[in-house]
Amino acid sequence: MDCVYVNIETKLEIDVDRKFHISVIKQLVYDPEDQIFFILANKLGDFSPKLGFYVIKMSAVDPEDYSFMIKWKNKLDIGDANIHILRKDNLKEVIISFK
Repeated sequence: MDCVYVNIETKLEIDVDRKFHISVIKQLVYDPEDQIFFILANKLGDFSPKLGFYVIKMSAVDPEDYSFMIKWKNKLDIGDANIHILRKDNLKEVIISFK
């Protein structure tokens, strides 16, 4: 539910949930080929967090290089989440499931 990024070589430490203002992190997956983290969270916001489905794509090399892939506010408490990365030929798919 909490996530901290640590680069051992540069001694850089980032509290991921504080940086992106997310909480209730459900799943985190690393893609070694592209050196990218995919983070799935259930809440966004500091003072009055909004329930939803939030997916962040963050570079493992440069954590300042990130983007929200999905920002979907809803009133759903998600559980049993999974993220899978599928590759075939030159196609890459990110599959996200939850209930």
